[in-house]
Amino acid sequence: MTRNENNKAKTTVIRTLNTLLVLIIILLVFIIASINTLWAPFTVNGPSMENTFFSDDKIIIVKRGYTLDYGDIIVFNRSDVDRKVIKRVIALPNDHIRYSKIEKAWYRNGEKLIENYVKEEYSDSYLSSTSTDIDIYSALTSQEGLLVNEGEIFVLGDNRNDSYDSHSYGAISQESIIGKYLFKY
Repeated sequence: MTRNENNKAKTTVIRTLNTLLVLIIILLVFIIASINTLWAPFTVNGPSMENTFFSDDKIIIVKRGYTLDYGDIIVFNRSDVDRKVIKRVIALPNDHIRYSKIEKAWYRNGEKLIENYVKEEYSDSYLSSTSTDIDIYSALTSQEGLLVNEGEIFVLGDNRNDSYDSHSYGAISQESIIGKYLFKY
């Protein structure tokens, strides 16, 4: 190989490496910029979502461009306790949600929910008038159930016997939602 050909080969390698370096930098800038705008990391705290998630599990949530459906897992702000919480969507706006203490089962719009993700059978004291706001308790245990208002959703933890959720404090505002679960890492 001549000296001129050798210099051309070196120049081509250097250009390729420079192009690759620029692409890596652009990718890193995009990833860093997308944190807090498109997606965000979240660390699970507490037992309320066992056996789906355990305390200290790390997940990624998507913050924009998602739709909510039954069974989705979301992270939202609980302003009354100033912290982020993770729960499962059980009812959407205009749904009626009801708990049957006799059957130990939830009903949405008159249909019994099949919840294979729930950690264990409900305890006898799961939904009681002493652990729940009395108006919420009355609505949830009535024949019609609690109506989820427009702009709200009803959420429950998967570890129902050890979760402070909508069965205690009612539906949450959709405006409080930070994001929807995407994957665990």
